[in-house]
Amino acid sequence: MTNMLINLLRNSRPIISSTRKYFYVVLVITFFFEDPLLAQQALIDSLRNEIRINQTQDTAQADRLINVARLLYRSDPDLARQYSEQAISLAAELNETRREAIANRYNGFTYWIQGAPDTALTIFQRSLELYTSIDDLRGIANANSSIATMYAIQNEVDIAVSYFLNVLKVYEELESHYEMGAIYVNIGNIYIQQQETEKGLEYFQKALSLYIQEDVQPKSRYLPIYTNLAQALITLDRLDEAIEFVQKGLEEVEESTGLLTKAQLNHMAGKIQFEKSEYEEAQRFFGITLKIYEQLESKRRMIDVWYDLSKIEFELENYSSAKKYLEDTVLELDNHTGMDVLKNSSYERLARVELLLGNSEDAFRYLDISKTLSDSLLKEENTKKIAELETIYETEKKENQILLLQAESETKTMRMYLISIIALFVLIATVLGFRKQQKRRAELKKRELRSLKMELENFGTLIMEKDKFMTQLQDRLEEVKTEVKGFETKRELNKVVDSLSQNLQLSEEEDKLFKRIDQVNAGFFHELRKKSSSITKKDERLASLIQMGLSNKDIASVLHIELTSVKQAKRRLKKKLNLGPEYNIKRYLTDLEA
Repeated sequence: MTNMLINLLRNSRPIISSTRKYFYVVLVITFFFEDPLLAQQALIDSLRNEIRINQTQDTAQADRLINVARLLYRSDPDLARQYSEQAISLAAELNETRREAIANRYNGFTYWIQGAPDTALTIFQRSLELYTSIDDLRGIANANSSIATMYAIQNEVDIAVSYFLNVLKVYEELESHYEMGAIYVNIGNIYIQQQETEKGLEYFQKALSLYIQEDVQPKSRYLPIYTNLAQALITLDRLDEAIEFVQKGLEEVEESTGLLTKAQLNHMAGKIQFEKSEYEEAQRFFGITLKIYEQLESKRRMIDVWYDLSKIEFELENYSSAKKYLEDTVLELDNHTGMDVLKNSSYERLARVELLLGNSEDAFRYLDISKTLSDSLLKEENTKKIAELETIYETEKKENQILLLQAESETKTMRMYLISIIALFVLIATVLGFRKQQKRRAELKKRELRSLKMELENFGTLIMEKDKFMTQLQDRLEEVKTEVKGFETKRELNKVVDSLSQNLQLSEEEDKLFKRIDQVNAGFFHELRKKSSSITKKDERLASLIQMGLSNKDIASVLHIELTSVKQAKRRLKKKLNLGPEYNIKRYLTDLEA
């Protein structure tokens, strides 16, 4: 049963890799609403009642319509749209351009909330025209900000940034330093979304420098900047700098008493300390986070903290504690939808913990659940890809039909011109197809590397079990030699030899595993040898394990060496590759592989 379970764990396909996981920076666009208050039902009812009672079509009625739209657009966009459209019509009749512009913006928000950014964009552009016609600078900034947001949502990065830069010019003219900093943060987040982390970091630093220079108050306004700076630095693996900004954020949040923000910053600090292998510090930060979420009764957020605490206990080999946190995680996950990826990872990790605790049957059961979830997620992913390909196919098919109809109606000269266009289209399609094929190969290799990493981690566990077994075997042989004689001696020794033969099968598995690694990394090894002619086979093997993200502890187990030897081997490898001590070898090897 145990051997079968080990093989299943080796062959399982985890959706979440056990390598470094950071929560990603989410694009948060700041809308500079006029008086952005939360919708309160009593106020909404009062305004709606006044609208019904007061039939006078004047500016006061227009303001009431606008305010209802403002208060409702998030919670009830359809109803908000009715009021905003009435406000637009009334403001136009009264020749109240500013009110018409404001009403258009809230009308645009209703379409944005309902996932129609194209329609929202058109309405925001109308709002911009109206603000521009009366030279309302703050209104122009608001409209440009809304337009930039729509382009950012549609991944039109250059256009989005250009509109945000327009907003920046307006706030510079108004000397509104707080809003300027918020725009810098928005631009930075756009680049973060595009994985241009260095560029995003540059804009976050601009925002911070501006706030410090102008002494922007209150200090709680610095929190979004500290948070974004920390997240960007985490992505760049600059953990010591990241933790400094988290600590600054915690100092400010203590003063502003924002519990949720305090919890999020502590959670981030815990993740950073975990990556630095500072497990006690990570536990402390996660403990603070958990208490706050318990106080807020936020079970959804507690799930993430339980899972992170289980990872710490696993690293500390406190498997019983890790099991308890994981059981809490999977139990609560059953009450939430859309979290199958985390659920799959939790069950897979729970299976590993049960195996290490010697509970093979429970481990097998959890692994079976994990594989079912994994298959379901892969099926869902494949279904989406197939749907996308079908859409592309139908679009290309329609485009080709249009081209053929045009060709039939044109002269011979135009036909030749069309043939040239089709040939160019085919060439582009071929190039795109080749690129897609390269991307698919890269994805397949990435999946293979994840699978290998899982097998190597499990293999490291088996190596430790093997060492323990060999020690026990030696003790047993000594007992047999001193206590048993004659025929009995032979029989007992045969049993021991049989056990030894079974255990030595691990060496065969090791050979197979490293042959797979050599096959998958053939191109990587070629690039590595191009960097240095002194690279040995051992160097290649070490480099492959590093770029797959294995910890020093796992590498030591797989290569049968001490932990200190791994660190020395890494230093020697960096020297052969002419890398300074400040270089991150894992990032270097990952880039080399790419």
